[in-house]
Amino acid sequence: MKPLFNPTNPCTEHAPAVTLVSHAQQFEDIMLWRAFGSVREGVYIDIGASDPCLESVSLLFHEHGWRGVHVEPSPKQAEALRLARPGDKVIEAAVGDKRCDDATYYEAEDDTYKGLSTLDDEAKSIINGKGIRTSQHTVKMMTLDDVFDACGSPVVHWLKIDAEGYEGKIIHSWHSSARPWIVVIESITPLENMPNYEDWEPRLKDLGYKFVWTDRVNRFYVHGDHAELVEYFVYPPNSLDGFSIGGNSGLGYPLEYRRLSELRHKEVEIENLSGERETLRSLNLELKARNDLLSQNVDALLCSNSWRVTKPLRAIAGMARRLRSPNVRVQADSGGHDALRKPGRTSRPLMIRLKDRLRVSSPGLMRVLKNNAVISKLYHCIAYGGRPYASNLISRRALDKHKEISPTIGVNAKARADSIYTKLKAQNEKLKRSKKQ
Repeated sequence: MKPLFNPTNPCTEHAPAVTLVSHAQQFEDIMLWRAFGSVREGVYIDIGASDPCLESVSLLFHEHGWRGVHVEPSPKQAEALRLARPGDKVIEAAVGDKRCDDATYYEAEDDTYKGLSTLDDEAKSIINGKGIRTSQHTVKMMTLDDVFDACGSPVVHWLKIDAEGYEGKIIHSWHSSARPWIVVIESITPLENMPNYEDWEPRLKDLGYKFVWTDRVNRFYVHGDHAELVEYFVYPPNSLDGFSIGGNSGLGYPLEYRRLSELRHKEVEIENLSGERETLRSLNLELKARNDLLSQNVDALLCSNSWRVTKPLRAIAGMARRLRSPNVRVQADSGGHDALRKPGRTSRPLMIRLKDRLRVSSPGLMRVLKNNAVISKLYHCIAYGGRPYASNLISRRALDKHKEISPTIGVNAKARADSIYTKLKAQNEKLKRSKKQ
């Protein structure tokens, strides 16, 4: 038969005395009971007490004659604590780094997540981001020094702080000479479970506390005046502690309750997805209405008189854009000299199509354009398949070069080039005679 007490393991010292029922989430009450099991009528302070039974650290001690102070900003939870904890003092307020009557408190609307209620804006954003809705309230705020004064006891055996991201501001408001023997502080961010103790742990060390244990969620500190308690934090909770898991513990929830909690969480996610779907549906309907309106405007524009009247001008603009293509150079023999330049191969057919279209669709506009100087040059371009050369731009060197390359051009191109050469030469001769006169 195994002995109930192992002298080399101090965590079994009080195991045979009583049968313990753990109600805490991470067996914090069992770890504290190891150190204080022999103490009768001890004193505790529970900041962020929340529910008087569910995942409560202080319930085990209250059942064994301890009394203390609970600090809880939620009116509903504070009233539940008053009813369930006769002899304890309940302070309906928040604890922070200042005294005020208008602190903003974000309370989870679903009772399943009431333990996630917080004063911290960043923690509130994380909670809302997980689909948990919160309601905003204004509550009274006090400092940790005020809590010690309200307790009134010269000795506080343990202090627990669980404020969902607000622990740092609570610790930094500690200037009182009160020194609880053991301090337990939640040390992770809500839901994200990332360590957040770097901000406030140095302050605890300055107050004389030594870190002795962590269950990953909470960190335990023992004051230097009670260093003999450090040995009780060598081992994790185990069967030799002589305890059972109560139905209020996070690990002892009835299966139906846990399934109900998971189901409620899924329902919250479904509600959020439904809201997003409705938002997208509304946006889709709005975009469809805008598209229909734009289609109606386009149809009205295409049927308007201004669109029909400006059709020839749009045709001219389109032709002009196509005529901007690079000119095709007529290459000479191996010397590669440029002699004459003319627009791309599509220029003449496009010009002819433009002229025919204008003649059929807008004869009046055609007559007006015919008398215009720019259109006159355009006619020269259509007639000669090249640029409308002005006579004063024709140089003797260009004419001589034309003679050199004319044998290398095809028959049709040569005939056209000869015709252009004859006309240009006549214009050049005429220009010379006018200058002499």
